[in-house]
Amino acid sequence: DKRLPISCFSRGDLIDEERIKTFSAAGGRIVRIGVEAGNYHIRKDIYDKDITNEQFIKGVAVCKKYGLAITGYYILGGPGENKSTLQDTFNFAKLLDVHRPVFFIYQPLPKTGAREKLIELGGEVESDRMDNIDCLHHASAIRTKELKPSMVMFFQYKCFVYFIGKRVLRLLGRQKLSFFKNFIVYFLRARRNHVPLWYTAAYFLICCEENAHG
Repeated sequence: DKRLPISCFSRGDLIDEERIKTFSAAGGRIVRIGVEAGNYHIRKDIYDKDITNEQFIKGVAVCKKYGLAITGYYILGGPGENKSTLQDTFNFAKLLDVHRPVFFIYQPLPKTGAREKLIELGGEVESDRMDNIDCLHHASAIRTKELKPSMVMFFQYKCFVYFIGKRVLRLLGRQKLSFFKNFIVYFLRARRNHVPLWYTAAYFLICCEENAHG
């Protein structure tokens, strides 16, 4: 099959067997889904995404049925979040068990509805922290009623250790020694382009095409 592999972004409530079957037949390889949160209230009322857990579960199952790799995007530490809602996201990510889970930290831009919603719910932005953040993947400057930035960052680390650790074991099981060879090649290319080790490792494990189904 010489068709060019393609990926797409979709919503959990738009995935059905007919669409996925057509996408797969056209050379589809990866489906990217914004889950945002495992807690339905946070997902609906904070992120304006009225999609039920059941819809996500069914959508992911259809994608897996047709052999597609799935990237799931989550957001940690948004307005109204607490330890319980963060744990809901962790538990739901375990349940969905997508191939490539990605955990962002909530970082609202100034003078936006997102920033206003944070303040409305009793949260605040620590300006000094925000000024030093250069990436959506890590670091937090958001304080909610119940969460400090350090707590959100620790939870992201927990997610990274669990889900990336699980992913590495899967990749090792499939690639064996080739896993280390592939990483060395990837790392050397990144070094030539002055990419930090943190980003190199993260993108190799999450985004490297050969690791799509890990």
